[in-house]
Amino acid sequence: MISTNTQTDLNLKEGDTDSYGAKVVAVYDRDDSKYIIYEDSQGNLKCGDHGIKLSASAEINSAIMKIAELFTISPSLGKKYNSHRALGIRHWCRGEVAEASQALEDTFQMMDRTFSRRARLLYISGSTVVCGVMLIASILSALQGRTTMTTWSLVFLFGALGAFVSVAIKLRSPSLDVLDDKSATFFYGIVRSIVAIVFASLMYLLVLGGVLLPGLVSEGAPRLLVLAFVAGFSEKLVPEAVIHQAIGAGHAA
Repeated sequence: MISTNTQTDLNLKEGDTDSYGAKVVAVYDRDDSKYIIYEDSQGNLKCGDHGIKLSASAEINSAIMKIAELFTISPSLGKKYNSHRALGIRHWCRGEVAEASQALEDTFQMMDRTFSRRARLLYISGSTVVCGVMLIASILSALQGRTTMTTWSLVFLFGALGAFVSVAIKLRSPSLDVLDDKSATFFYGIVRSIVAIVFASLMYLLVLGGVLLPGLVSEGAPRLLVLAFVAGFSEKLVPEAVIHQAIGAGHAA
């Protein structure tokens, strides 16, 4: 939010130009030339408070700062909540601190949900890219008749698919931060899928070597691919399986 205490700004109407040189697109509230709350053409929410004194409040300042952090990430996405912010500022200008705090906190919660959905979508998109690359690699290997490469490509693909499903069905991934840059969130999705591929490959090797689930190799490729999917789906499965195997081997010795 940008503050202004210029007297002339208090009488602005939609279509006017304020003292900053920005066009007014919406006036949310005003009161007897004491304050005005409006939005300019850049999506900024401005408050002119000539003639009143806003009371200091840690709760108000905290809510405004949290909202401002989200705006810095995506102003175009955040400005859709200007009317909600304006309501909180209106309460504040009228001395209704508790109501202002609640309105601003509600605004932050709504924005946080929206930004979380965006971050999650970007995260899933990164995982989708890896799945697409692995699918293409599997098809090309099969067309070229490279059996071994095709098998490994399918293991990679099913491991990546496991990661994709794991991310997609979670209501909110704990590894996401809505304040992260878009490219960083997208990259996290790619890294998560690559880790899943590594786990799927390790599980496949352990089964082939008879270290884990002896006899599964003879039951056919579909079961191995299901195992690769599960290894990619669960970040804890492979480490726990290796630890249990190591403990079992130690007891046997």
